Amino acid sequence: MSKELRVRFLVIAACLIVAGITLLSFLYYQGKPLNLSPAVSPSTLLVPVVEGSGTPSASPSAIASPSPTPSLSPEELAARAAVDQFEAAYKAKNKSKLLTSLMTDPFNQAEKDEQSRLLSGQDTKGVPGGPTLFESATVSQIPQSYTVTSVDGGTVVVKEHVIASDQGKTSQADRTRTFELVKQNGADIVDRYLRPGSTDKYGGFSVD
Repeated sequence: MSKELRVRFLVIAACLIVAGITLLSFLYYQGKPLNLSPAVSPSTLLVPVVEGSGTPSASPSAIASPSPTPSLSPEELAARAAVDQFEAAYKAKNKSKLLTSLMTDPFNQAEKDEQSRLLSGQDTKGVPGGPTLFESATVSQIPQSYTVTSVDGGTVVVKEHVIASDQGKTSQADRTRTFELVKQNGADIVDRYLRPGSTDKYGGFSVD
């Protein structure tokens, strides 16, 4: 073989080797997965889509949570505190605290006599008669629990769960009562404790 033929043969062989390497490399990289940059997480490339909407769905953190319970105003807190003290003393059967400390003073003689009867069973002149709180059947109900149903300024409406004992028999009932509050020395105090249909200052102590 001449020198010129040997050179041509070597050139052709080299070209075939390079072509073979290129083909093998192409076939190898065809089967490899996409190599993402470490700075880009695959999850950042995925945008969840609501089926049929064509728009990305909200992430779990973007789902609206229930609205918080509105906070009570200072006025409503003060009104509820006055009612709570009254109901606690009522449940504890503390007549003196109920009728003197936690309520305003009687306005006229009729109210003075009614307050006196509830406390002692006699009017301001010592004449016996009228219901005595916790002793007479008509004023024997005692609240065990209550729920505030509305607060409108100084008017608070509650639903009370009460029990009563009469001649050895115990009964339970739910009743609605209304507190009319006024300011006294800067604090809320009960002015009237009412039952439905009554405007009597102490009417709420009577059974319905």
